Amino acid sequence: MDIFNLYYMLYVEAAHRADVLVFVLPHQFVAQTCGELKGKIKKSAIGINLSKGFEFEEGGGIRIISQVISEVLGIEVGVLMGANLANEVARERFVESTLAMVTIEKARSIRPVFQRPYFRISCVNEPISVELCGALKNIVA
Repeated sequence: MDIFNLYYMLYVEAAHRADVLVFVLPHQFVAQTCGELKGKIKKSAIGINLSKGFEFEEGGGIRIISQVISEVLGIEVGVLMGANLANEVARERFVESTLAMVTIEKARSIRPVFQRPYFRISCVNEPISVELCGALKNIVA
């Protein structure tokens, strides 16, 4: 068995058991990855998107990445966005991010998965706005 097949089996098995699926990959690979997971995850799973970017639709228009995830997998998807860098989080420097779901109660129920003494999470109920701001911030930066 080659390493790719082993990796694929491990991530599909992990996703199959997960209550929360966290998407942290380049936006160009989200649709393909979700296609590989389709039908292999819990129907009650919740997705949290950290990927920033847009998918361009044929004929014009854009879709945010959380929409791609939700449409392919048929699950609720929230977003976690912030103006921080991965190395700041890894070094446990104080950073803040925003967790957005359709309802603030749902965001608050997911917050403990991510929040740490050095990683403060604010919850809001505007996932589209938060994701757009995160993607646009990368364009400006």
